[in-house]
Amino acid sequence: MGIIKALKLGFDYQRYDDDGNVVDMQRAVNDVDLDIKAGEFVAVLGHNGSGKSTLAKHMNALLIPTEGTMLVDGIDTARETKLWKVRQKAGMVFQNPDNQIIGTVVEEDVGFGPENMGVPTDDIWKRVNDSLEKVGMTDYRYQSPNKLSGGQKQRVSIAGVLAMHPKCIVLDEPTAYLDIKHKIELLDILRKMAQEKQVTVILSLHEIDLAAKLSDQLLCVQGQTIPAFGPPEEILERCPMEKLYDITRGSYNPLLGSVELVKPSGPPKVFVVGGGGWGIPVYRELQKRQIPFAAGILFENDVDYQVAARLSDQVVCAPAYCPMEQQLLQKAMQLAESCRCILDAGTPLGALNQLNGQLLQWARERQIPVYTPDQIGGVL
Repeated sequence: MGIIKALKLGFDYQRYDDDGNVVDMQRAVNDVDLDIKAGEFVAVLGHNGSGKSTLAKHMNALLIPTEGTMLVDGIDTARETKLWKVRQKAGMVFQNPDNQIIGTVVEEDVGFGPENMGVPTDDIWKRVNDSLEKVGMTDYRYQSPNKLSGGQKQRVSIAGVLAMHPKCIVLDEPTAYLDIKHKIELLDILRKMAQEKQVTVILSLHEIDLAAKLSDQLLCVQGQTIPAFGPPEEILERCPMEKLYDITRGSYNPLLGSVELVKPSGPPKVFVVGGGGWGIPVYRELQKRQIPFAAGILFENDVDYQVAARLSDQVVCAPAYCPMEQQLLQKAMQLAESCRCILDAGTPLGALNQLNGQLLQWARERQIPVYTPDQIGGVL
């Protein structure tokens, strides 16, 4: 059995009238089965209002199931006599650390949980020292939390949970108030805890690329249910992020971990000759200017193809690991001739992409304007 296990879990938010009668119910979680193993790093993905926070609160017994069962290290969270035991095993870190920090001095706040657990004083200070060291906050132990930055407060919150020696830490969007530097530092701390201490880490994130790079498992939450749970490489392949987040304008590229905005509409005005990553900044600049374009000749395994396929009107492409065939050059010529100009992204030419060199030479002979990326502002 895993450290966190849900069996046919269901939960309704209830609204009451002045007399305490239930007048309305809204289902937030429905028929969820889940098994998270000890030591796993699990990232929870889903749009706002999908049920991520509701599910997280069940893992710490802040919410009790309306239906089904939630087990934390084998303990049923519905057993009121075991509530404190559940929260010792699964600590919760909230999105806003100001809602969690209560001590007037950092070390006192970190020691608050162990003190309530009845831990001997000497052991409390050992736990405080160890927890502050793990999150890199030892030098701030005598400071007031009010003088700390958002990232530092979040670390103190985590230290306070760690001092209780939980088997699992549940974090509800812990990076919401952090800049990129503090996001990376915090996530690195959590990743190391999972690896070195076998602490199960479950956190909800909106940064899909970071979630995929960090986690052992991705947990997707949508419409009260869990449509997918498993290794990132599998989940990103079979659970499109466009569907999970209801993205209708733009797309998410799981290979690059990038979001591309909606492509320009209309017939292409520019033909971009790229490849090897040289074309990507050009494609994105044309998208920003809402100038429709075509691209080529690209191999299907080229990094440029991944972006061009999402932003361009058409892409002339060759199968991976196969020589570019002459018919592709003819197709590219026809497409380029219908455009106002050609943009040469500057990709070095060689034996594999020599047709692109022929395409550029043909355009110049036909007096089709050929520009470089630094000229894009003056010609379009």
